[in-house]
Amino acid sequence: MAAGAVILLVCLLAVLSLVMRRMSVMRQRLEKEIARQTAAHEELAVLNRRYECVLNAAGAGILRLDENGVHTFVNKAALDMLGYTETEMLGQKSHALWHHTRSSGERYAEEDCAILATLYRSETVRCMDEVFWRKNRTALPVEYVCTPILENGRVAGAVLVFQDMTEHGGRDLEYKRRTGRMFRQQDALMQLSRVGSSDFRDFLSQVTEIAAKTLEVDRVTVWFFNQERSALVCEDRYIHRLRVHENGALLPVLQYPTFFSEIEQSRNIAAHDVYADPRVMEFMGGYFLHQEITSMIAVPLLREGRLAGVLSADHVGPKRTWAMDEQEFMASVADTVALALESRERRLAEDTLRQSEEMFRKLTALAPVGVYRADSFGRYQYVNDRWQEMTGLQAKEAMGEGWKTGVHPLDVERVSASWGKMVETQGKWEEEYRCQPLSRKPVWVMGLATPLFDEAGRPGGYIGISVDISARKEQEKALLESERRFKDIIENVHLLGVMLDVQGNILFCNNHFLSHTGWTFEQVKGQDWFSMFIPPDNGTRRVFEDLIEKGTMPAHTENVILTRQGGRRKVRWNNSILKDLEGRVCGTMSLGEDMTERRATEEGAA
Repeated sequence: MAAGAVILLVCLLAVLSLVMRRMSVMRQRLEKEIARQTAAHEELAVLNRRYECVLNAAGAGILRLDENGVHTFVNKAALDMLGYTETEMLGQKSHALWHHTRSSGERYAEEDCAILATLYRSETVRCMDEVFWRKNRTALPVEYVCTPILENGRVAGAVLVFQDMTEHGGRDLEYKRRTGRMFRQQDALMQLSRVGSSDFRDFLSQVTEIAAKTLEVDRVTVWFFNQERSALVCEDRYIHRLRVHENGALLPVLQYPTFFSEIEQSRNIAAHDVYADPRVMEFMGGYFLHQEITSMIAVPLLREGRLAGVLSADHVGPKRTWAMDEQEFMASVADTVALALESRERRLAEDTLRQSEEMFRKLTALAPVGVYRADSFGRYQYVNDRWQEMTGLQAKEAMGEGWKTGVHPLDVERVSASWGKMVETQGKWEEEYRCQPLSRKPVWVMGLATPLFDEAGRPGGYIGISVDISARKEQEKALLESERRFKDIIENVHLLGVMLDVQGNILFCNNHFLSHTGWTFEQVKGQDWFSMFIPPDNGTRRVFEDLIEKGTMPAHTENVILTRQGGRRKVRWNNSILKDLEGRVCGTMSLGEDMTERRATEEGAA
């Protein structure tokens, strides 16, 4: 029994030992499998990390789409180019996120999308001229290849690889796009150069329409300042989507001070995002919001270096980055408008000048005086009929320097010198001289001329008149002769002779008066009579002024006058009022008899 128990225990131990060995082998095998699988998982993780590193290191954007066009993988380059985060893209439909609009701004329907067509047709698609849209709503020109992913014979998705073509200026896509734009722009400028309408409004309507179509924008507007320069007025706006023109809108200067300050100092304002550009943010609350504008270009219209208006292009839809050639195109269009404006103003000025010239000739033809016009160098350009009569010259003979041949030989040197001085100083001219018409006696004229200046203050010539003063000269000659005879008489009478002007200043006194008072004529000429010869505070000056104002003078007066040595002489005067050729009082003439001794004798006898 004991032996049987021992044998049983031995057998049991042997079985347990076998089981343990098998378990150990199985454990070792299991541990090896676990180790192998762990190594495999680690290797797969390493490969995945290497795969992701390679994809993220690639310069091209790489996207994996499922069969519905939903993102299942996005590499770093794609995220950087499109401006999204990985969370914002994974699980989102590709077309709605970055492929929703064409480069022209039109909506891009899903049924027309070539990328989604890859999923339906199982065909690889390659495109060299396409636009994706960044998160900030700006266009991203790209070249892409989209390849379908096949599993068990069916399309399970697609891989899209794209390249940002803005970083490759020499690549075909950008070259083609830029060349195409430039061809359109050059063609548009050629069209504008051929616009020959005499109607300025019609010209502006063609400008705005051509520019809007060339730039593919919603509207283009030409603005000009009103007369007060307080606001810009819309002269013409073309709305491309409606195919209509409108005008009349206002942009008050005080309401948009920053914009007007910037446009006066800039070649242009290219606002890629109107809501982020400080130069145009003043429009954000009204103009941009109501018109749904997202991007705009504004170019100054200059007239003689001064801001005369603005040419603007407004883009509606996703934000738009304006290329340099587009900005230059707008500047060229603005130059075309400015030239047309200058031409229009020149035509208006010419019409006004022509009408003024006609009016001037009609008026001067009826003028009773000679009328002439000279350029800024003093050369005659026009003379009227009356001027020709006075000088005896024909109009063609007077042109240039020919007018001088009509001046009397004794006066021509003096007149030429004074005329030349006027031209040099750009001042006024006044001269009395004689004209020498053939077979007639000389004609005395008063020549007057004044400079003409344009709006900028530059000398524009001279306008003048010649007045026939021959009759006055004859009267003056007769008067001088009369004065000569009068003085001869006065000098030869033994009476005190004094002539005063209306202010009481001495014009003339004879030698008999000078010998009585002890002065010379040079000492008394022009002196005040009442201060020099009348005792103070006797009221004589006041009486004189009242009489001059009334134009009368008592025939006989008697008063005391002072001598140089301080003596007093009593004089009895015979007075007369003097008048000029027009009958105006011009002074007094008095002849006096020295009554000093006689009055002394009379007083002694009394």
